[in-house]
Order: sequence, then structure tokens, then C-alpha cells
Amino acid sequence: MSQLSVAYCQTDEMTELNAERWADSVYQSLTIEERIGQLVFARANQSGQDYIEEVGGLIQKYNIGGVVFFKHDPISQALKTNEWNHLAKTPLLIAIDAEWGLGMRLSNTVNYPLQMTLGAVQNNALLYQMGKEIAEQSKRMGIHINFAPVVDVNNNPANPVIGMRSFGEDPENVSVKAYHYMKGMQDHGLIACAKHFPGHGNTSVDSHVDLPVIDASKSELKNIELLPFQYLIDKGVSSIMVAHLSVPSLENRKKKPSSLSVKIIDGFLKDKMEFKGLVIPDGLDMQGVTKHVKQNKVALEAYKAGNDLSLIHISEP
Repeated sequence: MSQLSVAYCQTDEMTELNAERWADSVYQSLTIEERIGQLVFARANQSGQDYIEEVGGLIQKYNIGGVVFFKHDPISQALKTNEWNHLAKTPLLIAIDAEWGLGMRLSNTVNYPLQMTLGAVQNNALLYQMGKEIAEQSKRMGIHINFAPVVDVNNNPANPVIGMRSFGEDPENVSVKAYHYMKGMQDHGLIACAKHFPGHGNTSVDSHVDLPVIDASKSELKNIELLPFQYLIDKGVSSIMVAHLSVPSLENRKKKPSSLSVKIIDGFLKDKMEFKGLVIPDGLDMQGVTKHVKQNKVALEAYKAGNDLSLIHISEP
């Protein structure tokens, strides 16, 4: 190894060490209430609508950890990001769904092909390059985490919500394609998030409107739905989003959403699958969870199950 390479590696290690020291020093400076606030992510806006002004109050009063942006235009989002960060004691973590690029949420920005199309691409290096480009575009917008890739296996043609968002019906192809997309993002400074654990592909119900049931054995789940998640875990994916699903083979309590299940998150995802990264529930305002758990209990149940954050709050608790 050349002296320049050694120097680069040492610099990289020092940067990571300094980042850890900074995070520790900030954490130690926070009150218990502020530390709790850091676990909360607020909804910035309803899709295509103005930004929710109450979010500024949540930032100032509770020192919340981050904001999730939805459909709008890039200039307005950049200005609002700057405004809210100016109010924040601790820098906000900014998140967005950009499965096929920022164009999924922001007007006049780049749209890449949907994942179903990408599933047919023969040169996986192109997916890595796409991930790199999305990372660079996101960083220019002040975005830190992209809730992508979708690693659901599209094995139910009646699925109302996944469909073209999936790389396809072959679990191995989904795994490899998702890895290259994820790797391109993470190598260039954007946090990737594999979703929707433990797999939303084989459903005929949209978890935005109710709680889907996955009637598959553990063996079937391992060979199909869970295979891409395990592949990305082994390859170092930074975060995983847990869906609102009823999965009787993993959680025997009826109508217990996977996003609120200790057995599924702590017992299976963390212990059995050995995931050590950030665990994020799907939006806690979705009816797949709010129809079955009192709204004022949802966030607490999510933390007790093993989630590290709670999405998405739109008003004071």
C-alpha cells in the first residue's frame, strides 16, 4: 500500500472517530426529554400540500430528531429545510422516499426507471451508478436518508401497493439488484433503507388502509420474502423499514402488526437475522396500525418492539 493510501485510510478512520466523538458529546449535552425527542420524526407535509407550520414548534419545544418530506418542489423544500434547521438545537436528520430518484417526490428533478424495469437490467453496475447519482442529488438537497430500496418480492399479482416498485418475482435477482442500488447510495454518503420487512409483496391489501396478512410458513418466508433482507443485512445495509403486516408464522397474536412486534423485530430481525443497524417502522399514521392500536399508544409500542425511531408525527403528543 502506498503512503498516500495509508494516509487516506488513516484520515478516513479519524473522520469516523471524530464523528463518533461529536455524536457522544451532543448526546451527553441533552436532557432526557431532548433525547426522547431525538427519536421522533415529523411529517413535513401532506403530499403536494404546504408544509405543516406546527413542525417548527415541535422542533423548538421537543428537539425532535428529524423530518420526512413528501411531494413538493425542490426550492421550497430546500428553503424549509434551512428554516427548520435554524430552529433546531440538534441538526435534523432529513428523510424522503426516493425509490426511483428525487422525482418520486420533487417536481423538476430526475426520475429513474421504476424497480420492475431495473429488475430486467443485465449490467448491475448501472444500478450502482444510479444509487451514486441519487446520493449526490439528495445531499445537495440536505437529505440524509432515502427510504429505498424496496426489496419486497413481487409474488402476488393482486398486490395493490408494491407492483412496479419491486425488482420482480425472483428473490435472488431482487437481492442482487437491491444490493447494487444500496451500495451506490451508501458509498456516497446517503443512508439506504431496505423495505418493507418482513416482506409486503404477497399481499392483496395495502397497509396504508388496513392490516395485510401474510399466510406463509417460516420456511417459505426464509426462501422468498426474507432472502433479500438477509442478503442486504449481510452486505451492510444501514437501516431497515418494518411494515405493518400480520405474519402468524412469526407472531401468533392476532392483528399484531409486525412493526409493533417484539418477536418479529427484537427476536427475529435483530437476534435471528443479526441486523445491527437502524430499525424504522413504516409511517405510524397508516391505518394498517392505527386501526388496531390506540393512536396515543402506537409510538410507545413501536419503541418497546425494538424500533429506533417513530415515523410520522404531525401534531403534538
